[in-house]
Amino acid sequence: MKKISIIIAVCLSCCGYLHAQTAVPGGIDFVKGLTWAQIKEKAKTENRYIFVDVFTTWCVPCIKMDKEVFTQKKVGDFFNKNFINVKVQADKGKNDSDPVKRWYSDAAYIAATYNIDSYPTYLFFNPQGEIVHRTTGFTEADKFIAAATTAKGTYFSQKMRFDAGERNPDSLLKLIKSAQLVNDVKLIPIAMNQYLSTQKDLLSDENIKFISEATNNTTDPGFKILRTHPVEADRVLGKGRSAEIVKMILFDEVALPYLRTDASVTKYGGGMVVYGGKLKDTVDWAGLKNKLTTEYPDLSESVMASSKLHYYESLPDWVKYTEAVSEAEGIMNKSVLNNSAFIIFSQCENDECIKKALGWAERLVLAGNKDPEYLYTYGSLLYKSGRTKEATEVFENAVKSMGNQGEGFAKQLEKMKKGEKIW
Repeated sequence: MKKISIIIAVCLSCCGYLHAQTAVPGGIDFVKGLTWAQIKEKAKTENRYIFVDVFTTWCVPCIKMDKEVFTQKKVGDFFNKNFINVKVQADKGKNDSDPVKRWYSDAAYIAATYNIDSYPTYLFFNPQGEIVHRTTGFTEADKFIAAATTAKGTYFSQKMRFDAGERNPDSLLKLIKSAQLVNDVKLIPIAMNQYLSTQKDLLSDENIKFISEATNNTTDPGFKILRTHPVEADRVLGKGRSAEIVKMILFDEVALPYLRTDASVTKYGGGMVVYGGKLKDTVDWAGLKNKLTTEYPDLSESVMASSKLHYYESLPDWVKYTEAVSEAEGIMNKSVLNNSAFIIFSQCENDECIKKALGWAERLVLAGNKDPEYLYTYGSLLYKSGRTKEATEVFENAVKSMGNQGEGFAKQLEKMKKGEKIW
């Protein structure tokens, strides 16, 4: 009878029918065998919150939490009652189990979506799959339970009051801080703009910082401030930053409809932007230039340049892309110019385009831009141009100066020495 039971258990395990959680006696039960989509569906069906522990195998505080906190009975009792508990391994190793490997894509999605940059990071979601709280680092048991208790109350209730029409400045400030904590990229600018609309002094340091984050349209309260008080804004944000924000808004709002049919802009936070809509077969460049020159003469040339780069890169048409960069080189931000050169290196095989891109990269380095990203682009373009000796010298010098941080350069350098392709 025992033998039959063991066989049945093994069969059920192979088919995925065993209990979908791994339990530490008295501690937190972490779900196993379900995808992220299935976990969210389970939470929605059962009306339960989700707790996610994002860890790495090398993280000392992560190991400490596993041994000293997650195993405690009071912690297990609280979390097992109130949450669906999930462990997410953020790194990869040769000894990873099959279940961990099956979670690679979900783990990468969670790390990218919620900007995970330290470990351990704890994410808390409501039953609808919306993030409501996050904390990081080693945390003693009682404080950990308190943080989880907060997750089930503070942000969700703040958001409900906001949706119901609460707009007093103090409540909005608290909501903004909570939204930033959980990285709610949709709500943050909305709440900030609502807060800014209650303020008499929009030139305070805090309000200027809010303006830089929340201003996405020409109708937002901060747009006029950025246009009429660039000196005051740049004092807080950095030289030229107010103009950069305005130019991005003008590109999204004014230029993009000239370039794409049913144009759309989706911002994910952390600078990640996705543009939607079908590229137009022909662009009314004269019409766009006339509109920009009439309404924003000081920024017309720059926005036109950005528009051409976007359009020709998206096609792609590398010859026209290169021409557009060369025409605008004198007014381009140096990091944008370097990025354009790298795009040609990585995606274009046209010798003339590569030659021009090498010229941009060389001029940047000769002008004193010796940061790694500039040297990497310059050396890479030298190599692609067949100037291997010069390319290896650039990379060798970079490896020497960067020490332990030059691993990326060192790997590419080895490929160069072997004559291998690096793009």
